[in-house]
Parts: sequence; structure tokens; C-alpha cells
Amino acid sequence: MTRAAALALVTALSGCITHTATREEPQLRAATNPVEMRALRADLIETYVRSGAVELAAPLVREALRDEPKSARLLVLLGAILLDRGLVGQAQEQARAALAFDDTYAAAYALQGRVEQRRGRPEAAIIAHQRATELQVGCVRCWNNLGYSLFLAGRDREAVTAYETALKLDPNARTIYNNLGFAYGRLGDDRAALSAFRQALGEADAAKNLELAHALRSAVATPPPPPPHPPKELP
Repeated sequence: MTRAAALALVTALSGCITHTATREEPQLRAATNPVEMRALRADLIETYVRSGAVELAAPLVREALRDEPKSARLLVLLGAILLDRGLVGQAQEQARAALAFDDTYAAAYALQGRVEQRRGRPEAAIIAHQRATELQVGCVRCWNNLGYSLFLAGRDREAVTAYETALKLDPNARTIYNNLGFAYGRLGDDRAALSAFRQALGEADAAKNLELAHALRSAVATPPPPPPHPPKELP
């Protein structure tokens, strides 16, 4: 990617109605070294993927992969975009390709875990997420997504441990507090569940989610309706 192309990219993104400036863009403008520019471009793509702006990320990651076809990081980012679009098989191909180039890359195992979850293979998802946490102990998303897979597998106590590990790393992660609330709620620890929901949602919605956690606990044949703030993984 040339410096002129980088400047054109940033200019175009800055003019997009849905675009929110990121901290990577001033750095990308200032970058002159090709290696530095490629790294900053990957940072920019990842920022878009993590914030859910996959339509902005998609053309950028495909362009980047033309320059760096063996980049495990870019392959994982493309996989995350494909997974967001519901293309589970193609996302799995990207995860496998990334691991073929770098079998110690935690994000590739994290993507594999999300793919396995979509395929309805919770135990395989748990194994992949556990490997991600082993390779990158400080990865908040990895611990959250491990907790999410454990929760969906009915392993609530282990889910609590994973969520609480994530919250030690990021005490302000409201999504993870919400996930923790559902795990505690299904365990029957209403006090801990309500405390977690309050951290995530505030008083009114905390009470609503606690009721829904009770419904999850007592549901036998008919599942309860989805809550307005459901437990979820992180991209």
C-alpha cells in the first residue's frame, strides 16, 4: 500500500457518513515506512471489525491480503467479517488458513471457537477458546468468549470463572457484566446476578434480566423469549 493510497483511504473514510474517526487514522497519515503502514492498516481494519463496521472493513482487508496473502492476522479479520455475514464455512476456511501460517496465533483459535459455536459444536468451541486464553492470557475477548461457550454448554460455574477473569482484565466491560449476570442467575445466585446486571444495565433493566435469567433456569421444554440484553460473545 503506497503512502498516496493510504492518504486516499483515510480521506475517503473521513468523508463517509457512517464513519467515525479512529486513533489509527492520524498515525496512518503520518506513516512513511511500508512495514509501519501495513501494520497501521491492519489496526484500522481491526478497529472496524471490532466496532461492527464490517462493510467498511471488508474491502480494506481484501486489498491488504493482496499485499500480504500469508498474514494470519488479516486472514482472521476476513474470517470475522465472513462470520458476521453468516458465511460459517468460509469463515472456518480463513481460521484454518491462519493457523496453517501461525499455529500459535490466539486470535485464530478464537475465531475457530466462534465458528464451532455457530456450527453447534459447543465442546469444540470451548477447546478452541481455551487454547486462545492459553496463548494470550490477557485477551479480554478470549476469556469472554470462552465464558459464553461454557454458558451455552450449561457449564455455568466455569462460565462465571471465565467471565470474572475477563473482568479482572477490563473492569469496565459492561457486556461481560451482563453475561456474568446470566451465568449467576442460572446458578441461582440472585444477589450476584443482580449486582452484575446493575453494573451492565442500571437498576430497571437489571431487574428485567434477572427475571429472564430465572426463566432460563426453570425452562424445560419451552425456552423463554430472548432478553432485550442477551448474553453474547465479542467479535
